[in-house]
Amino acid sequence: MWGSHKPIERRGIKLDRKLNEIQGLEEATKFIRTLMDEEPTHIEVQESHDEEEALRIETALSEKGFHLLSERTPAQRVAAVDGGSFTVANGRSFVIGALRVGGCIFKGDVVTEEILSPLKMVNISRATAQALYTKTHVEATGKIPKAFPSHDDMLGRLRTMEEWMLAREVLKKLSREDVLLIDGSLKASMSVPHGLIRSICEEA
Repeated sequence: MWGSHKPIERRGIKLDRKLNEIQGLEEATKFIRTLMDEEPTHIEVQESHDEEEALRIETALSEKGFHLLSERTPAQRVAAVDGGSFTVANGRSFVIGALRVGGCIFKGDVVTEEILSPLKMVNISRATAQALYTKTHVEATGKIPKAFPSHDDMLGRLRTMEEWMLAREVLKKLSREDVLLIDGSLKASMSVPHGLIRSICEEA
C-alpha cells in the first residue's frame, strides 16, 4: 500500500504521497497516524496493469442492500447463466477460439425456458484483439475501454462479458421473487467492468 502510485481515498482526504518521499521521522509519524486514524469509505484493489477498473469494496455495508432468502419461501423461479470457451488453434502470434453462452429458467424442477447463443468463432491477433474487445465492451457498457486484457486472457474476457450481457437479458424475464445465478458471481474477479455489474445489480 505504501509504495502504490495510485491515490488512496479516505473520507475525502487524498493521500497520494509515497512513504519514501516523506522527509523526517516526525513528518513520517504524522503521516502514518493520519492513515490509522481515518476510517476508509472503501477499499480499492488493482490486480494488474491491464485491468481497466479496480475492484471496489465498500466498507459501510447495510442490510438494506440485501434481500433475505428464506428456506421456507422458495423462489418462484430460478434462472442460471454460464458460458464456455476453448482454444481451437494457437499459433503464438494468433489464437483461434470459440465461445458460447447460455441460460435456462426453472420453475421447480422443470425447465421452462432455455436461451443458447450461437457458437462464436474469434480470431485473436495483434491486428484484431483490440477491435474485438472494444466491440464487446461497447455492447456491454456503452463505453470504449481504457485498457485491454493480455493476449492470453482475451478469449476468457470476451466470454465473461458475453455471460454478463446474457444475464442482463435473462433478468428482464424474471420477477421480484425470482433468483438469478451467474457463474463466478461470488468470486472477487475484476475481469468484468464494475459499471456493468452495478447496473445489473441495480436493475435486479
